[in-house]
Amino acid sequence: VLRDRNFLALTGLNVLFVAVGYEVFALLPPFAKNYAGVSERWVGFIWLANTLLIVLIQLPISKALEGRRRMAALALMNVLWAGAAVIVLAGGELLNGTSAALVFMTATMVFAVGETLQGPTQAPLVADLAPDRLRGRYFALSAMSWSAGSILGPAVGGPLLGWHPLAVWPTAAVVCLLAAAGCLALERRLPPDVTRTPKLEPVT
Repeated sequence: VLRDRNFLALTGLNVLFVAVGYEVFALLPPFAKNYAGVSERWVGFIWLANTLLIVLIQLPISKALEGRRRMAALALMNVLWAGAAVIVLAGGELLNGTSAALVFMTATMVFAVGETLQGPTQAPLVADLAPDRLRGRYFALSAMSWSAGSILGPAVGGPLLGWHPLAVWPTAAVVCLLAAAGCLALERRLPPDVTRTPKLEPVT
């Protein structure tokens, strides 16, 4: 497994996806409440909007990704997350209370669109990269990347939030853009037969 540089690069990118995407956005509730004066009720609405949008668009997005470039989808995911982080930064800098909550809700919905791009792309790509006899090990290491990202994100983001709350979001945006560039760079190294999501042909 460790000799597969493409897989290791994908795994490293996933650590960034989790750390700077999911885990940094998990810091939004304390940021919203403590820095922007958003009530707990509005924090709940912010994440309700995120969840409902995922439920509504996950299947259509998965269908739309058939036949599309996998790494381009992951790059777009990171661009959307960078945009969401910038929206949070603007809301925290310029607004407070309910106005800030509505901006943060918009950010989490942009973030949700990005989330729906990962499921149909990353895990199937891991499966396609793995030889049959090593597939379990590939998935085990891929799962460890989620754990590593879950540790790294709060370890860096938490202290940064405590030091300067507004610094979290531009930092996250920059790292997401770097991750997007990494996705496109990795795409050029992948075998051509795994670069696109399979497209199901209609049965005739």
